[in-house]
Amino acid sequence: MKNNIRMKMNKNKKGQEEMVGFVIIVILVVVIGVVFLGLSLRQKAEPVQHQESMMLDTMYAMLAYSSCGDDMRGLIKECYLDPSAECDGMPVCGHVEAVFTDILDKTLGQDIANSYVHGYILNITVSGSDTEIIGFNKGITTGNYFGAEIPIMASGQDILFNLRYYYSNEDSSS
Repeated sequence: MKNNIRMKMNKNKKGQEEMVGFVIIVILVVVIGVVFLGLSLRQKAEPVQHQESMMLDTMYAMLAYSSCGDDMRGLIKECYLDPSAECDGMPVCGHVEAVFTDILDKTLGQDIANSYVHGYILNITVSGSDTEIIGFNKGITTGNYFGAEIPIMASGQDILFNLRYYYSNEDSSS
């Protein structure tokens, strides 16, 4: 009878030990989960770091646009080399400006002054000089901006295609 009671007590102790071990494992998993959750919530949302690459993508797409039997890169070269050339019944430089304005208006919207990107400046200049081939802007062009520049070769001369987007850091809901 004593052996029987001892066996029951040993079984109870083993069951208690297993339960304590299980509870310790559960507590450890919960603590690790809470620490991981706390660390992941603490990390701030990083601002867009790839603004320049997104800008370059936009600019390369603009240059690839076809009009008058050529892409815009070719029309920019033609504008530099022969400003009196025509495209669709207008001077080639005016045509390039009209196409780029249309693309940017469709991309950013007509009323950009009230949006996150509230203005832009597009310049096409000759590298190493103050000669501007095409230049225009829209919206509010002060404050913070991001931009990019793409060189275009024309008769041994670099033509710089430069685009800047001006933006606001303020919350537009206030």
